[in-house]
Amino acid sequence: MAAGEIEYFGNPSQIAVLKRGRALFDILESDERISCHGRVCGVVTPKHGSLALIGRLAHLQGASHYANVASDEIEAVLAGARALGLDTVDYARWEIHADQFDHDRHSNADPNLPDGITVTCLTPETPEPVIRSFAETSLACGVLPAWRSAHTGQALRSRTLIAVTPDGQVVSSAYATSYIVGTSELASSECFWGMLATHPDWRGKGLSVVLGSLLLEQMHKEFGFTRFYTGIEPGNTASEAVCSKIGLTITSNRIVTVADASQLPGGRMTK
Repeated sequence: MAAGEIEYFGNPSQIAVLKRGRALFDILESDERISCHGRVCGVVTPKHGSLALIGRLAHLQGASHYANVASDEIEAVLAGARALGLDTVDYARWEIHADQFDHDRHSNADPNLPDGITVTCLTPETPEPVIRSFAETSLACGVLPAWRSAHTGQALRSRTLIAVTPDGQVVSSAYATSYIVGTSELASSECFWGMLATHPDWRGKGLSVVLGSLLLEQMHKEFGFTRFYTGIEPGNTASEAVCSKIGLTITSNRIVTVADASQLPGGRMTK
């Protein structure tokens, strides 16, 4: 990266976790058991790796996760993680298949945006002030950005869409990425989608719905992904409403994140 460019965002504890996550990903990136969205390394499902492995990953990085836990496994996974001294958060798993896209919404070349707002994709050439504005808006919404190189599509098969004002302020964003390495059917077909963030002054204008919808279509057309998932903590009605408008539906499965609170005060990576 060029001098002066920032790869990791957040508070010092979060940045330290992200750095360890990237270092571990560089070692484990050919391991098809590993799940990574651009923050830390986790495990795809309990069938891909034991709680002992999750514990080691969490203590090495400060945090880890299971990307998909079946409903009948959730209580055992949560209890087992806590027995290892880890803080836990479980998110409802929301999903959508490409066959369920509302293509009028997901592929609208001229979306209904507020006057002056343009939509673009973060790239390695994105100006530094725009990158910083993106990170500031995300953090203000309680969303911890992934590695910069993930958001710009360098580290993973990923894309980040941003809504930008004429003066370069990023007021909304959405991110999607591959999360499994290798050539398995799941790695080729399913991706993570989410990290929706809209500046408080710009909420209520439908920006998250526009960006989220366009990003689903882009990831489908560009990389061939057909299944998309995200996690919402139960009770987060604002995120539930946005996902419902886009077409995602809640499933009985969960996403479980774990953290070593001695390395990550508060016991969680993001909201």
